[in-house]
Amino acid sequence: MSTEQEENDNLERFSTANTKKKYNNLYPTEGAGPVRVEFLDKSRQSASEPGNRYAENRKERKAASADNARAAQELNEASVDKTDFAYPEGDPKRKP
Repeated sequence: MSTEQEENDNLERFSTANTKKKYNNLYPTEGAGPVRVEFLDKSRQSASEPGNRYAENRKERKAASADNARAAQELNEASVDKTDFAYPEGDPKRKP
């Protein structure tokens, strides 16, 4: 198997669709209320973050979020037109 094929297989293995299929009990069903959705969000985080690295992972995420916010602010101040594709269409964070 080629290296490229192995990379594609790894990407597919960890794709959102495959993860949802494997851990379907950790995703809300249509019509689930906000309490259930939040509960399942936290359950998925617990499944994907080993407890012994939780604090370290949280610290890294907060630092990355702060860096992203700072970069977005600098771009806004420089009047640079940008789109943040991490957010869905219609979300104000997508295109300030």
